[in-house]
Amino acid sequence: MGKNVSLLARLLRIALSGLLLVVPQLSLAKKSTEDYVCAPEKMVRIELAFEWEGQSEFAKLPKVIYRYTNQYGRVEEQKNPDTGLHLLIIVDEPRLWYIDLEANYGKSMRDPGPDYNFRFPLLEGIARDEKIRALQGGCEIEQISEFAKSETVDYNGAPATRYRYITSGERLEFYVRDGVPLRMELFQENIQKMAINYLDYQNDLEFDPALFAKLPDVIYR
Repeated sequence: MGKNVSLLARLLRIALSGLLLVVPQLSLAKKSTEDYVCAPEKMVRIELAFEWEGQSEFAKLPKVIYRYTNQYGRVEEQKNPDTGLHLLIIVDEPRLWYIDLEANYGKSMRDPGPDYNFRFPLLEGIARDEKIRALQGGCEIEQISEFAKSETVDYNGAPATRYRYITSGERLEFYVRDGVPLRMELFQENIQKMAINYLDYQNDLEFDPALFAKLPDVIYR
Protein backbone atom coordinates (compact mmCIF):
# COMPACT_ATOMS: atom_id res chain seq x y z
CA MET A 1 0.00 0.00 0.00
CA GLY A 2 2.84 2.40 0.67
CA LYS A 3 2.41 5.55 2.71
CA ASN A 4 -0.52 6.75 0.61
CA VAL A 5 -2.54 3.72 1.62
CA SER A 6 -2.77 5.03 5.14
CA LEU A 7 -6.43 5.79 4.33
CA LEU A 8 -7.30 2.12 4.79
CA ALA A 9 -5.14 1.88 7.88
CA ARG A 10 -7.09 4.84 9.28
CA LEU A 11 -10.43 3.19 8.59
CA LEU A 12 -9.30 -0.08 10.12
CA ARG A 13 -7.92 1.65 13.18
CA ILE A 14 -11.24 3.43 13.55
CA ALA A 15 -13.15 0.16 13.22
CA LEU A 16 -10.99 -1.50 15.84
CA SER A 17 -11.41 1.38 18.25
CA GLY A 18 -15.17 1.36 17.86
CA LEU A 19 -15.18 4.94 16.59
CA LEU A 20 -17.19 4.80 13.39
CA LEU A 21 -15.99 8.06 11.92
CA VAL A 22 -13.43 8.91 9.27
CA VAL A 23 -10.68 10.84 11.03
CA PRO A 24 -8.27 12.19 8.41
CA GLN A 25 -5.86 13.66 10.95
CA LEU A 26 -4.83 10.28 12.35
CA SER A 27 -1.07 9.87 12.00
CA LEU A 28 0.34 7.87 9.10
CA ALA A 29 1.71 4.42 9.82
CA LYS A 30 5.48 4.22 9.67
CA LYS A 31 6.63 2.63 6.47
CA SER A 32 8.51 -0.16 8.21
CA THR A 33 5.19 -1.52 9.50
CA GLU A 34 3.87 -1.55 5.94
CA ASP A 35 6.75 -3.49 4.38
CA TYR A 36 5.35 -6.89 5.41
CA VAL A 37 2.89 -8.21 2.84
CA CYS A 38 0.28 -10.57 4.30
CA ALA A 39 -1.13 -12.67 1.46
CA PRO A 40 -2.92 -15.85 2.64
CA GLU A 41 -3.33 -18.45 -0.08
CA LYS A 42 -6.65 -19.54 1.46
CA MET A 43 -9.41 -17.23 2.62
CA VAL A 44 -9.20 -16.37 6.32
CA ARG A 45 -12.11 -15.59 8.62
CA ILE A 46 -11.37 -14.16 12.07
CA GLU A 47 -13.83 -13.23 14.79
CA LEU A 48 -12.19 -11.34 17.61
CA ALA A 49 -12.91 -9.08 20.54
CA PHE A 50 -10.60 -6.41 21.93
CA GLU A 51 -10.02 -5.54 25.56
CA TRP A 52 -8.55 -2.38 27.04
CA GLU A 53 -9.16 -0.35 30.16
CA GLY A 54 -12.07 2.03 29.93
CA GLN A 55 -13.42 0.75 26.62
CA SER A 56 -17.09 1.29 25.80
CA GLU A 57 -19.62 -1.52 25.74
CA PHE A 58 -19.76 -1.27 21.97
CA ALA A 59 -15.98 -1.57 21.66
CA LYS A 60 -16.20 -4.89 23.51
CA LEU A 61 -18.42 -6.42 20.83
CA PRO A 62 -16.84 -8.96 18.47
CA LYS A 63 -15.74 -7.98 14.97
CA VAL A 64 -15.40 -10.25 11.94
CA ILE A 65 -12.59 -9.95 9.42
CA TYR A 66 -12.16 -11.76 6.13
CA ARG A 67 -9.04 -11.61 4.00
CA TYR A 68 -7.63 -13.36 0.96
CA THR A 69 -4.23 -12.83 -0.67
CA ASN A 70 -3.06 -9.23 -0.42
CA GLN A 71 -5.98 -7.95 -2.50
CA TYR A 72 -9.17 -8.67 -0.60
CA GLY A 73 -10.40 -7.65 2.82
CA ARG A 74 -13.67 -7.25 4.69
CA VAL A 75 -14.32 -5.84 8.18
CA GLU A 76 -17.76 -6.33 9.75
CA GLU A 77 -18.80 -4.30 12.78
CA GLN A 78 -21.92 -4.87 14.82
CA LYS A 79 -24.46 -2.09 15.07
CA ASN A 80 -23.48 0.64 17.50
CA PRO A 81 -26.49 1.15 19.82
CA ASP A 82 -25.26 4.62 20.80
CA THR A 83 -24.79 6.07 17.32
CA GLY A 84 -27.00 3.77 15.24
CA LEU A 85 -24.13 3.22 12.78
CA HIS A 86 -23.49 -0.25 11.38
CA LEU A 87 -20.09 -0.24 9.71
CA LEU A 88 -18.89 -2.49 6.90
CA ILE A 89 -15.59 -2.04 5.06
CA ILE A 90 -15.04 -3.97 1.83
CA VAL A 91 -11.70 -3.99 0.02
CA ASP A 92 -10.91 -5.25 -3.46
CA GLU A 93 -7.62 -3.49 -4.07
CA PRO A 94 -7.38 -0.82 -5.29
CA ARG A 95 -11.10 -0.27 -4.61
CA LEU A 96 -12.53 0.35 -1.15
CA TRP A 97 -16.13 0.74 0.03
CA TYR A 98 -16.98 2.20 3.42
CA ILE A 99 -20.64 1.46 4.20
CA ASP A 100 -23.15 2.21 6.94
CA LEU A 101 -25.61 -0.67 6.60
CA GLU A 102 -28.17 1.00 8.84
CA ALA A 103 -28.43 4.14 6.70
CA ASN A 104 -27.81 2.27 3.43
CA TYR A 105 -25.13 4.83 2.69
CA GLY A 106 -21.66 4.17 1.35
CA LYS A 107 -18.53 5.90 0.15
CA SER A 108 -16.43 4.57 -2.71
CA MET A 109 -12.70 5.23 -2.52
CA ARG A 110 -9.63 4.24 -4.47
CA ASP A 111 -6.24 3.32 -3.11
CA PRO A 112 -3.80 5.82 -4.67
CA GLY A 113 -0.97 3.29 -4.53
CA PRO A 114 1.74 2.81 -5.57
CA ASP A 115 1.45 -0.54 -3.74
CA TYR A 116 -1.88 -2.28 -3.39
CA ASN A 117 -1.75 -4.49 -0.30
CA PHE A 118 -4.68 -4.94 2.07
CA ARG A 119 -3.44 -4.55 5.65
CA PHE A 120 -5.18 -5.41 8.92
CA PRO A 121 -2.87 -4.21 11.71
CA LEU A 122 -3.70 -5.58 15.15
CA LEU A 123 -1.70 -3.40 17.54
CA GLU A 124 -0.36 -0.66 15.30
CA GLY A 125 -2.17 2.12 17.12
CA ILE A 126 -0.81 1.30 20.59
CA ALA A 127 2.43 -0.71 20.34
CA ARG A 128 5.81 1.02 20.27
CA ASP A 129 7.98 -1.83 19.00
CA GLU A 130 8.06 -2.08 15.21
CA LYS A 131 7.77 -5.88 15.15
CA ILE A 132 4.61 -5.71 17.25
CA ARG A 133 3.19 -2.80 15.27
CA ALA A 134 3.63 -4.78 12.07
CA LEU A 135 1.49 -7.75 13.19
CA GLN A 136 -1.49 -8.38 10.92
CA GLY A 137 -4.61 -10.44 11.43
CA GLY A 138 -4.39 -13.53 9.26
CA CYS A 139 -0.60 -13.75 9.34
CA GLU A 140 0.15 -13.20 13.03
CA ILE A 141 1.32 -16.75 13.78
CA GLU A 142 3.80 -16.71 10.91
CA GLN A 143 5.04 -13.27 11.91
CA ILE A 144 5.40 -13.87 15.65
CA SER A 145 7.14 -17.23 15.21
CA GLU A 146 9.96 -15.38 13.45
CA PHE A 147 10.99 -13.31 16.47
CA ALA A 148 9.32 -14.57 19.67
CA LYS A 149 10.35 -17.39 21.96
CA SER A 150 7.83 -20.23 22.33
CA GLU A 151 7.04 -22.75 25.05
CA THR A 152 4.23 -25.13 25.95
CA VAL A 153 2.06 -23.91 28.82
CA ASP A 154 -1.30 -24.65 30.36
CA TYR A 155 -4.01 -22.38 29.01
CA ASN A 156 -7.53 -22.80 30.38
CA GLY A 157 -6.85 -26.38 31.38
CA ALA A 158 -5.21 -27.61 28.17
CA PRO A 159 -1.74 -27.38 26.61
CA ALA A 160 -1.07 -24.44 24.33
CA THR A 161 1.92 -22.73 22.75
CA ARG A 162 2.80 -19.39 24.26
CA TYR A 163 4.89 -17.01 22.18
CA ARG A 164 6.59 -14.36 24.29
CA TYR A 165 8.50 -11.35 23.06
CA ILE A 166 10.10 -8.88 25.46
CA THR A 167 11.60 -5.60 24.39
CA SER A 168 12.32 -2.29 26.05
CA GLY A 169 9.24 -1.50 28.13
CA GLU A 170 6.95 -3.87 26.22
CA ARG A 171 5.97 -7.53 26.42
CA LEU A 172 3.84 -9.47 23.96
CA GLU A 173 2.25 -12.81 24.82
CA PHE A 174 0.37 -14.85 22.24
CA TYR A 175 -1.40 -18.16 22.92
CA VAL A 176 -1.99 -20.68 20.15
CA ARG A 177 -3.43 -24.20 20.22
CA ASP A 178 -3.32 -26.59 17.26
CA GLY A 179 -2.48 -23.74 14.92
CA VAL A 180 -5.42 -21.61 16.10
CA PRO A 181 -4.84 -18.30 17.94
CA LEU A 182 -6.54 -18.01 21.32
CA ARG A 183 -5.44 -14.72 22.86
CA MET A 184 -2.89 -11.95 22.37
CA GLU A 185 -1.78 -9.62 25.17
CA LEU A 186 0.32 -6.47 25.03
CA PHE A 187 1.95 -5.13 28.20
CA GLN A 188 3.75 -1.84 28.63
CA GLU A 189 5.75 -1.31 31.81
CA ASN A 190 4.16 -4.59 33.04
CA ILE A 191 0.64 -3.16 32.69
CA GLN A 192 -1.71 -4.82 30.23
CA LYS A 193 -2.64 -2.24 27.62
CA MET A 194 -4.50 -4.38 25.11
CA ALA A 195 -5.77 -7.94 24.74
CA ILE A 196 -7.33 -9.67 21.77
CA ASN A 197 -9.58 -12.70 22.25
CA TYR A 198 -9.91 -14.90 19.18
CA LEU A 199 -13.45 -16.28 19.14
CA ASP A 200 -13.11 -18.00 15.77
CA TYR A 201 -10.19 -18.45 13.39
CA GLN A 202 -10.45 -20.27 10.07
CA ASN A 203 -7.58 -20.03 7.62
CA ASP A 204 -8.43 -22.73 5.08
CA LEU A 205 -11.64 -21.42 3.50
CA GLU A 206 -12.38 -21.35 -0.20
CA PHE A 207 -12.41 -17.88 -1.73
CA ASP A 208 -15.88 -16.33 -1.90
CA PRO A 209 -15.75 -13.32 -4.26
CA ALA A 210 -19.22 -12.17 -3.18
CA LEU A 211 -17.79 -11.15 0.21
CA PHE A 212 -15.49 -8.62 -1.44
CA ALA A 213 -17.82 -7.20 -4.07
CA LYS A 214 -19.45 -3.76 -4.04
CA LEU A 215 -22.85 -4.01 -2.39
CA PRO A 216 -25.78 -3.26 -4.65
CA ASP A 217 -28.72 -1.10 -3.57
CA VAL A 218 -26.49 1.14 -1.46
CA ILE A 219 -26.35 4.89 -2.05
CA TYR A 220 -22.71 5.73 -2.78
CA ARG A 221 -21.26 9.23 -2.65
